[in-house]
Amino acid sequence: MNLQAGRLNRRISLWRRDPARDAATGEDLGDWIPFTTDARPWAAVTSLGGLEASGVEVRAAATTKEFVVWWRADVTVQDRVIYEDRAYDIVALEEVGDREGLRIRATARAET
Repeated sequence: MNLQAGRLNRRISLWRRDPARDAATGEDLGDWIPFTTDARPWAAVTSLGGLEASGVEVRAAATTKEFVVWWRADVTVQDRVIYEDRAYDIVALEEVGDREGLRIRATARAET
């Protein structure tokens, strides 16, 4: 696949969980923070659909998107994408071409 710069026409933000812990209790104090290097890359964005489930007391919806960015080796499935003010948890990563690009599949969940 040849990645074309013109298709990368949406700005996304890449965030990582800060590993801060309370020294006394070991409690996770970390918050989500933007990447320190190129935290706002250009991306091609494709919607892969959504899923809605409801029960007696819980109603939740999920939507999945695919983000394609220029190749980078610093993204993991423990990171997060912010797109249009919505947080997407990364669920899969795939190399595009010979390290030409990175395909990121991510899911956003919303409870109503």
